[in-house]
Amino acid sequence: MIKRLARAVDRLDHEQRRRFYGYPSEPIPRLEYRFLKDLLPPAVTADTYLVAKEVTSRYLTDWGWYPREVLPGKGGTVVEVGAYLGHKTMRFVDECVGTSGRVLAIEMIPEDVQLLRRNIEANGLEGCVEAMQCGVWKEPGLRALRGKGRQRDSLVNLDKLGPERGQAVPTDTLDNILRRWGVATADFLVVTANGAEIEVLEGLQHEWKRVKAVYVAASYTVDGVPTHDRCLEILKRRGSTILPQTTQHAIYAAGPRRTVARPVGTTHG
Repeated sequence: MIKRLARAVDRLDHEQRRRFYGYPSEPIPRLEYRFLKDLLPPAVTADTYLVAKEVTSRYLTDWGWYPREVLPGKGGTVVEVGAYLGHKTMRFVDECVGTSGRVLAIEMIPEDVQLLRRNIEANGLEGCVEAMQCGVWKEPGLRALRGKGRQRDSLVNLDKLGPERGQAVPTDTLDNILRRWGVATADFLVVTANGAEIEVLEGLQHEWKRVKAVYVAASYTVDGVPTHDRCLEILKRRGSTILPQTTQHAIYAAGPRRTVARPVGTTHG
């Protein structure tokens, strides 16, 4: 991990191509940094250690990235539910769709959206990336957040998270969101909603016809019940082809606008 982080930071420092913003390190990352700082490049400080780790995992390495066979090419489109701070959003532009493509980055936490937009603007991506603050759900409205803040919040009673934290966010369905976005095809749909993936899929019915391929994070347990099987059931009922990259924690499926040509390799989900 440390060697990977060091190589990644050196690469960023050498290329100077992108700027990345994030949260200052919290106590645990600061403690990690204290023990590891002699092994890290000078560009990584106690404040920036957490950002460096997140950029390494989300932008620079294949851990947590998607199989190339499901990713769109230049000029393609990506809808990212759960965009967090936008580090993967930028990677979708740089490695997949380019500035001639379109990415819709959806995030529900207001403070996360501020940093998401800052990353987009600092890198001059306003022309191809649209950031939206919204909790994707099975119906429009307002819904209370549960959890511990930042990327550890959910709209559902996720077993490993805490109680409601006194903040509500606007919600909407993917049907409404895709209809308003106005792009004919979503080449790749990413659904990482911290346990609310079932509700996200339930809110995607009429506009499912736009989707070519989808990734669904399915590693959660809600009210004691795993989300994986229920998400699979919904996708199969919609006529999806479940792709061989699917695991017990990640589902890959071909939507109605995609032709499945052949079996493909492994997944990093």
